[in-house]
Amino acid sequence: MKRLYFLLLLCPVLSQAQSHLTLYNLPLVPQRLAVNPAFSEHYNFYAGIPGISAVSASAGNTGFSLSKLLKRTDDDSLELTMDAWLENARKKTNISARTHISILNTGFKTKIGFFDFFINERANFNFIVPVDYFDLAWNGISKTGEHFDLGAALYLNHYREYGAGYTYKFKDLFRAGIRVKYLYGLENIHTKRSDISLSSSDEMYHLTGKSDFSIKSSGIRSIANLDPSEKGAVKDYLFKKHNRGAAFDFGFYYNLKKWTFSASILDLGGIRWKDDTHHFSSRNTEEFTFRGMDIGQVLKDSLTLEEAGDRLLDSVVSYFDIDSTKGSYTSNLPLQHYGGINYHFTNRTEAGLLLYGYWLNGKLYSSATIAGTTRIKRWFSVTANYTMGYQGFNVFGAGFSLRVWKLQWYVACDNALGIFDPEGTRYVQLQTGLNMPLSIEKTPKKE
Repeated sequence: MKRLYFLLLLCPVLSQAQSHLTLYNLPLVPQRLAVNPAFSEHYNFYAGIPGISAVSASAGNTGFSLSKLLKRTDDDSLELTMDAWLENARKKTNISARTHISILNTGFKTKIGFFDFFINERANFNFIVPVDYFDLAWNGISKTGEHFDLGAALYLNHYREYGAGYTYKFKDLFRAGIRVKYLYGLENIHTKRSDISLSSSDEMYHLTGKSDFSIKSSGIRSIANLDPSEKGAVKDYLFKKHNRGAAFDFGFYYNLKKWTFSASILDLGGIRWKDDTHHFSSRNTEEFTFRGMDIGQVLKDSLTLEEAGDRLLDSVVSYFDIDSTKGSYTSNLPLQHYGGINYHFTNRTEAGLLLYGYWLNGKLYSSATIAGTTRIKRWFSVTANYTMGYQGFNVFGAGFSLRVWKLQWYVACDNALGIFDPEGTRYVQLQTGLNMPLSIEKTPKKE
């Protein structure tokens, strides 16, 4: 198991988050409550189709697109242009994967406010990787005195949330909302710190290094060993773990004639992980020297190549002096916040600015979105936007909602052009779903 976690440190993957920016400005869609609990306007009652009222997935990175890494040659073959990319690459690259599936979602209006209830399955994957990983893998060690930063950070969070929300409305001027969520944890990997480096010494092939890292996990071994054919195994996995937590969402919405102001804070909370926990750490702050392995033993047939490789890996792990312990721990959810200002040209057409922030292990990833939205009566709405993001992450997004009889279908995409150019994009995101909205409210007129 030590080898598995050591190899995870050497995997070149990470995540930059960007979430539901198009959905925030898509009216008539009840799922907007997930990005701001104060967005309860329009419907007196709605029910999401179980399992498909909100299905969302995203993947992206801040480092490269396939078109930047692959070049088509004259004979129509593909050539990997790694050297050109390494010359201009940032110190750390960022690749993301997120999923969100709504199992149950419904809401209704009462005399004292709007209530909604929901069950969601969510998974987030983040892994921060220095460019030196790619440099070392591609070029190897070509000279003495080279230094490589290998301090990657891995984050994985899979959990289910059971929640209820409430929105209070004061006339047509102000709304405030809150969501309370009970969290059931399934799997987690959390990197508390990661400072790993390797340097080539004056003697070729001798490496000196330092390591200071701490990685905690829960449920990884359990899911790897899960046997669905075993009686009660799936039920125990889905409902009988002891990883529990809580989180809160807050939001407000203020209407000032032709202007509206809104803001929200999401996922304020965390999970206490107790089942199948492991803690791998190293505080080898003193430099150590690694001198490789004796290839002569392989040439003399005293060792097979596989045995020599295992011995080499054991030596590297021993140099890192990895400690393995168990025990419960707490991990916070990545905090998100939105802030929007919109100008309403009419009661159905508006333009706005949206600021978004996502906190991961104390670091803020942010973006700014300019959006335009219009509605055709109460059965159709459409929005388009342009987002300027972290490290030059700029994309066009679009979305719509269409209501036919008692059924509403909506689609929201933060990078609409990426669907048509998958090789040239660095980020793709899509959310879609089906609802049954009943008894729609009238849209208040703007003065």
